[in-house]
Amino acid sequence: MPLPSNIKSWLSSYGSSEQIKAANTIAQWCDKLKHPIRGGDVMGRFPHQSLVLDLKHNEGEIYIAASGFGTTDRGYPGVTFNGEEIDDGSNHGFQQFKAEMENYFGGKTASAKLNTRIAGELVRIARELVSSDGE
Repeated sequence: MPLPSNIKSWLSSYGSSEQIKAANTIAQWCDKLKHPIRGGDVMGRFPHQSLVLDLKHNEGEIYIAASGFGTTDRGYPGVTFNGEEIDDGSNHGFQQFKAEMENYFGGKTASAKLNTRIAGELVRIARELVSSDGE
């Protein structure tokens, strides 16, 4: 569930192509980092409306301007996460987004925590196998 249905509906009716592309990229990144978008809303007047996405209930952490990634015609960042600009939809942009996500959620993202837990379990199982071979 990358984007909530109300956001998809609004984007298909009113979103610019740049905004749609940025919103879909951000949704994929959130999904990849195991922090899905929980909701969202729109603010501003057409055609300069910003999409506001929530990772926590009504927190509005992500802003996506009509211009999408880059800068708006007024010189503001097109995409921000918790006030920090995300430059573009490239791997560099993803790394920026991931770092901000980790700061926001207090450490590693959910996927990194899961990988750490799995690695710990594998080490435990390996130790058990090694110790059972010596018996």
